[in-house]
Amino acid sequence: MKVKLFTELLDGNVPLKVQIKNSKLESEINEFIKDKRVIDIKYQSTLTTILNRYGHKEPQYECSALVMYEEEN
Repeated sequence: MKVKLFTELLDGNVPLKVQIKNSKLESEINEFIKDKRVIDIKYQSTLTTILNRYGHKEPQYECSALVMYEEEN
């Protein structure tokens, strides 16, 4: 068994629903798994607050997926 981790940072000022619709994460995962036997996929999203260069708080989403797979023979 092998694993592959995918991550994407999203702007917390834009609604998450809109960003997920335009996200590259889904297409990257689909492209990766097309010739693999997928055992499991674990998905997680986290909302954090970061300080910008002006000292203002800005929300930021991090979406990640862990793909557990085996190579097709």
